[in-house]
Amino acid sequence: MAKPVPSLPAHWEEFFLCLVFHMMLPLLPIGIEQWQAGTVSAKSLTLGAAMYVISIGGSSRSRLMFAAAVGFSMLLSALFGLLAGQVIAEAGAGRFAAGAVMVVFVVHMMERYNRHVVEQKPYWSF
Repeated sequence: MAKPVPSLPAHWEEFFLCLVFHMMLPLLPIGIEQWQAGTVSAKSLTLGAAMYVISIGGSSRSRLMFAAAVGFSMLLSALFGLLAGQVIAEAGAGRFAAGAVMVVFVVHMMERYNRHVVEQKPYWSF
């Protein structure tokens, strides 16, 4: 009798699905701009980061993470407005936006690890 091919435990599957669909897919426009143009403009990065940070923060169970996301999003929105109005140069805005996305991504990934792997809560209920 043939043995089944081993698969990932369901809680790890939920965690990886969350990483792909919830945390990485929203960054696709930035990735496509990088692929097509060879670079990402500071305007695109600040606008994308402002929306990404607030949406990820809104799905957090941590009040501190939510508050930090609101603050980051407000700063990034202001930076985008200043860049769009050509009030400031692009120099540090893109680095700040990328840093904000990385911080929020890593912190939320740890939260999602706890939720899906440790607590074994499903990402989607099919």
